[in-house]
Amino acid sequence: FRRVLFRSEGGPSALLGRVLAEDVRAPEALPAFDASIMDGFSLSSAAVKIACASAKGSHCEFEVAPWSVTAGDDPGGRSVAGVGASGRPLAAYITTGAPLPPGADVVVPVEECERLQLELDLKDEDGDKGLALAAAAAAPSAAAGGGNETRPRTLIRIAVSLLSAEYCDPGRWVRPAGSDVTEGELVLASGTEL
Repeated sequence: FRRVLFRSEGGPSALLGRVLAEDVRAPEALPAFDASIMDGFSLSSAAVKIACASAKGSHCEFEVAPWSVTAGDDPGGRSVAGVGASGRPLAAYITTGAPLPPGADVVVPVEECERLQLELDLKDEDGDKGLALAAAAAAPSAAAGGGNETRPRTLIRIAVSLLSAEYCDPGRWVRPAGSDVTEGELVLASGTEL
């Protein structure tokens, strides 16, 4: 049994060998957000299910958002819910440790994805929109005249067999918020020697 003789404060080295007078609890969850544990593409598992169910071949395609999320970023209002300009579901490039953007609940590692270049042709005259897969160098540009504006988009192609087996349920390659320590959880008990 130990009793409190006096209280002291200080840095880690000044407190070595001292005994805690009271419990220490986590002031917040760690991690504080759902985080990616792989470099890859963050997706909505609901969109994955729909894409797998409607796939006409052996692969599904997702449009890569024009933004990415890296460790230390706040994705803010950027979301992967919905579809991109190509009509395909959205995916966002994400790095290890980064917070998942709103709408995302799975991460597909980069090694599982094939990148494609999509040129989105926007016709100014009548408002028709057409899509064409093309090499970026061969696509028309607004500067070339003709009233067309071309906007490059990146797609990723992923095998349906992989998606349906591993990515239709939330949580794949995701470290959930509070999985290490929950807010208010006891970290060190009173009486612990430092």
